[in-house]
Amino acid sequence: MGVEFAGLTWGRPEAWWGLLVPVAILLFARRPLRPRTVATGALSLWRRVQESSRGGGGERPQVPPGLWWLCAGLIVGVMAMAGPRERTPGSTRSWSVLVDRSPIAHLPVASGGETRLARAVELLEEEWRDLVHDGDRVRWYDGSEWLESEHFPEAWSEAPRAPMQPPEWARWDAPGAVWVCARAPDSARLAASLCASGGEAAPGPVAVDGEDRLDWSGDGLVRVVGGAPRRSVRVVDLRGDLAAFIELWADERGLVVNKGGPSADDVLVVSQSAPGSGGPASNDGSGSARAGVLALGPSEGALLGSDPAAFALFWSERLDECCLPATGLSPVTGRAPIGKAMWIAGRAPDERRDGGPPGRAWEGLLALLSCGLVAVALVGFPR
Repeated sequence: MGVEFAGLTWGRPEAWWGLLVPVAILLFARRPLRPRTVATGALSLWRRVQESSRGGGGERPQVPPGLWWLCAGLIVGVMAMAGPRERTPGSTRSWSVLVDRSPIAHLPVASGGETRLARAVELLEEEWRDLVHDGDRVRWYDGSEWLESEHFPEAWSEAPRAPMQPPEWARWDAPGAVWVCARAPDSARLAASLCASGGEAAPGPVAVDGEDRLDWSGDGLVRVVGGAPRRSVRVVDLRGDLAAFIELWADERGLVVNKGGPSADDVLVVSQSAPGSGGPASNDGSGSARAGVLALGPSEGALLGSDPAAFALFWSERLDECCLPATGLSPVTGRAPIGKAMWIAGRAPDERRDGGPPGRAWEGLLALLSCGLVAVALVGFPR
């Protein structure tokens, strides 16, 4: 992350370690000389003693002027490598904050505590907020939609009904990107900032098997007989073979068929669209689908076909894909301890003005000055 110093933003502050090189050169040049062995009866020795203000000990040589010019050039060169940028009035920067809203992000950090996502947002506000300048653009991305807002979208604090996948982290490893997650991703990170909440073990449900629920206790899986939450599939304006098959499919998976109005227990809605009123239907009559909803085309006659086995296999897979899982489920890998909170600063976004690239005037001037100082040292003071 860029560092503000001396009225400039330094994009690569780690380059300042290079200042140790000219310091080491000067210390080496000023190291005491080894005392020379001279006969005490020599007249020249006593003359030097009389002329010296110190009168003895190891002598420290004078640093040649050319070496001073060389070290000055190295110092200016290190400053150029540190990437100084002047904040130009009217310039803007764009931040892209990627948020993990998968099921493990909504588990508690500790037993009975706040969620991992809430803790990650708190850490983000503590470490990152001061780096955002007035006029900076901040965009939030959860893997499915972008929102532009100065602060974290509060609507994302609630777990979505349909489980979401984390963003593709590797695609957003760039200056100005911030990864907000519960656990540090496995993707290599070079330029993006990382904000991870960490968390202790979070025992709880991981799967539903028919009418039973499988819980992770911290040591292993425990079957809770009859513990599956009530789940229903709502059938709207659908009759015939497919409607009868849906009842068999629902019974096998522990679901209840709901032929009435909407219910909070609905995990799937299957509807028969009227001609011209539904969403786009596929050519095979399977309809259009999204998580939790399956809208069929107006023609049901093509659904059964001539092979009942193929019909059963196709629609079992189709219904399984569209059906939402029970709420509160999370994989064992997410419920296991995921370490401590973590903030790793990446690189700040480039500044832009009127759509143009960021200015590099200071970096170029310092690099040119460094070359000039080194040239003076080598040409003007030959040894």
